[in-house]
Amino acid sequence: MGAWSDVYSLAAVLYWLLTGVVPPSTDDRDRGKQTLKSVTELNPEISDRVKNAIEEGMKIKPDARPQTVKKWLNKLGGYRLSLDCFDSPKWGAVGAIAGIVAALGTVAGLYIAWMSWKNSTPSPQVEPTPNQLKIKN
Repeated sequence: MGAWSDVYSLAAVLYWLLTGVVPPSTDDRDRGKQTLKSVTELNPEISDRVKNAIEEGMKIKPDARPQTVKKWLNKLGGYRLSLDCFDSPKWGAVGAIAGIVAALGTVAGLYIAWMSWKNSTPSPQVEPTPNQLKIKN
């Protein structure tokens, strides 16, 4: 799994949205069980640029697809997109911050549970009645 899987998924969703047809799986296409109909065959209003981007994104072999979402979107858009969010190392910081927040939430939850348990009143002790102590012969 890698970015090429995301590229395939995006291209497949766009194929479905523009044609109304769920594309066959790469396994079925690779085995020759099904073929991928051209998007322009199913919807003649689709431009060649969009058709080519979808077909390149849905190539059977992952190595034949654009290797990043950014590259695929550039093919789809017909111009160079500036998508720094895909290149940014900030996602590592976001993950670290999310981990810290989750850890603090866990610690706070455990503290609250411990305080509730510590301050709870103990259950009353139940003493057996004299009738319960009698041994029946």
